[in-house]
Amino acid sequence: SWKLIDRIEKLWAENGAPLHDYKAGSMGPQASFDLLEKYGAEWTWQPDIAYRKDGRLE
Repeated sequence: SWKLIDRIEKLWAENGAPLHDYKAGSMGPQASFDLLEKYGAEWTWQPDIAYRKDGRLE
């Protein structure tokens, strides 16, 4: 029901958490890399690099 969606929208608006946009086929927003770096982690595979080599991503 829309009651659930309305609650989600309300909580999202009140929280103020940003919605990070990113290009399709990429690894996600820079914020995801920043979060991993904060904890000393990194992606083990970066398909966006492979996709660029294949010409599937600019």
